[in-house]
Amino acid sequence: RHVTPWATLVVGWREAKPCAMAIAAARNGDVSNLRPDARRPVLQPLEGESASQVSVAVRQMIISLGVKPEHTKAEYSTRAAEWFDNEGYRLLGEIDFQVTTGVDDLHKVLEESLTCRRASSIVSL
Repeated sequence: RHVTPWATLVVGWREAKPCAMAIAAARNGDVSNLRPDARRPVLQPLEGESASQVSVAVRQMIISLGVKPEHTKAEYSTRAAEWFDNEGYRLLGEIDFQVTTGVDDLHKVLEESLTCRRASSIVSL
């Protein structure tokens, strides 16, 4: 079944990798990389035209970094960008990826995302 991605997932640094792994598992059906969890139900078999990769609702993933005083925003942003380049892209594919450092930055990115979505949904005849 085709799903048009629409959701924005906002996570902290510690949740980024597990969430990316869960998105990858939902897309390809391979749960072998997920940590064991007795409460997680078995995934339904993939269905549709191409069972090799299915669509998910997540359109954008934002890592919202809580910056500690002993580290700079640049250090955290660099770490997150390196993670995405080395591992995140493999897991997330074409999902839009952003890093924010603080509430004001997160608000700005979310506002820009909503503005872009509204503009792209306007059809001119």
